[in-house]
Amino acid sequence: MKINALKGMRDILPAEQRIRDYVQRKILETYRASGFERISTPILEDSENLDKSDGGDNLNLVFKVLKRGEKLDAALAEKSGEPVSAAELSDMGLRYDLTLPLSRFFAANRNSLQFPFKVPGKPAAADWVWPSSEASCSATAERFPSQSCSFSI
Repeated sequence: MKINALKGMRDILPAEQRIRDYVQRKILETYRASGFERISTPILEDSENLDKSDGGDNLNLVFKVLKRGEKLDAALAEKSGEPVSAAELSDMGLRYDLTLPLSRFFAANRNSLQFPFKVPGKPAAADWVWPSSEASCSATAERFPSQSCSFSI
């Protein structure tokens, strides 16, 4: 068994996790005291949505997830020996920031939300993101953004 975490990932020991939990709790308490609500969005997004971003460097930030089972078999069979691109073999990816998840969340749930709708984080929620470490300036592949935004219609 390989005992080291994958490149760009790391284990967090209990002492550091207690500090992280404390800081995150204080950030969320501050947001809530200012009228912000917390939401959660899935860590995976549809490739079609991820690929419709601003393009350019953003597309290099996506960790792509391969299709599975029959979908993967069909994608491979369709090419029958020809080179296959990553886009043809994947149908979802890890979110690299929270802009897309918030936009999708808002579009899907706007009729159930009270306005003004304020959420902590950049911008969807104080939550983890996974930009590709090769395209990111951070040393690790996961980040915890901490900016905020609000919507009013």
